[in-house]
Amino acid sequence: MQESACLRHQFVGVVNVHERTGVWPLVYVSAAFIPQIPADVRANCGLWVAQYTNNNPTGWQSRPWNYGKYGEAMRQYTSNGRINGYNGPLDLNYFRGTREQWDKYANPGKSFKPTPMPAPQPAPSVDYEALATATIRGDYGNGEARRAALGANYGLVMSIVNQRLNGSTAYTPAASIRSVSVTVRSGNINLIYPGNIVTYRGAATVASSGSVATGGRVHVVKSGETLSGIFGASGWQRVAQLNNLANPNLIYPGQRLRY
Repeated sequence: MQESACLRHQFVGVVNVHERTGVWPLVYVSAAFIPQIPADVRANCGLWVAQYTNNNPTGWQSRPWNYGKYGEAMRQYTSNGRINGYNGPLDLNYFRGTREQWDKYANPGKSFKPTPMPAPQPAPSVDYEALATATIRGDYGNGEARRAALGANYGLVMSIVNQRLNGSTAYTPAASIRSVSVTVRSGNINLIYPGNIVTYRGAATVASSGSVATGGRVHVVKSGETLSGIFGASGWQRVAQLNNLANPNLIYPGQRLRY
């Protein structure tokens, strides 16, 4: 009785679909309930009949059991189908028609328009200096964990890290790459602080006040060092001002200080 009630609702829905879209859809039905389909629906709609020989696992069948017996447009012959590349059971169906006949059910007005693919976006530039700073800080771990985290950037980033920690000349990008500097404001992360100038893809020479920096030498901060310990009681204030250090007590390993 419940399935009969569902069928009555389905047949009413078929008429509503036709009234709204002008399309007579396929009617999905168990073989045993085909006699309950109203004559007008049966005359206009293709049947999608579900009838299984058994529920044993099966692959694709070109001629299922009782194929075409009901004049159906499509036949579902199992709910326990097996297809390569899928795990678990699938409903398998066979459409007894041509591509053109399928289109009359699926897209009679041929109004489908494929969604255009978005235009490819340029790959974002990599801030190797920032990656090197984060690596020195320990954000990417050590050994294989670091290699995996940095991926294709590992070699270049480690070259910059080694240059910094050994006190040698810092990595400088190709001259053709434009130098860009930003003045840090509240809310920036990764141990930078208001008033500092962060440089990427080049070397900055302008301080926050707009004056040209005069420090021609660079000291790479090592673990445990302090500003006064490096430059003395009489020199640390000048270095703090030259490097725009808002908090002279906050320096970290790998930081480059002009003096």
